[in-house]
Amino acid sequence: MNRMLDANLNRCREGVRVLEDVARFVLDDVHLSERIRSIRHRVWELGSLIGAELVASRDSRGDVERDARPEVEGKRSEVVELVIANAKRAQEAARVLEEVLKLRSPSLWKGFKEVRFELYDLEKELLLRLLGKKEG
Repeated sequence: MNRMLDANLNRCREGVRVLEDVARFVLDDVHLSERIRSIRHRVWELGSLIGAELVASRDSRGDVERDARPEVEGKRSEVVELVIANAKRAQEAARVLEEVLKLRSPSLWKGFKEVRFELYDLEKELLLRLLGKKEG
C-alpha cells in the first residue's frame, strides 16, 4: 500500500504542477496560479501526514509499468490536451489516495476527496479560459 500511496501522491502533485504552470505561463493569471499552487501545497501537506516511510517503499526501477508507454502518450498537439491529460491524472490519483486512505487512515481520506472536487472545478475553469469562453 505504501508504494501505491507514494506513486499517487507524486502523480497528483505532478499533474497539478503542470496545471499551475499553464495558468502562470500560458494564461499569465497570477490569481489562478496561486489557487492551483494552494491545491498542490495541500496535497503535499496531506501527504506529509501519511508519513515519510512512503519514500522508503518506492521502487521506481522495479515498477512493472515503468517501461509501458500508452499509445496516446506523446501525441498531445495543443495546450488544451495538456490540461485535460494532467487534470485527469491528478483527479484519478486523488481518487486512489482517497480510496486507499479509507482503509488505512480514515482521518485523511476526506482531504483528498475535497482536492479531487476542487480539481474538477479547476479543470473546467482552465479549459474555459483556454477556449476563450466565460463560465455561464
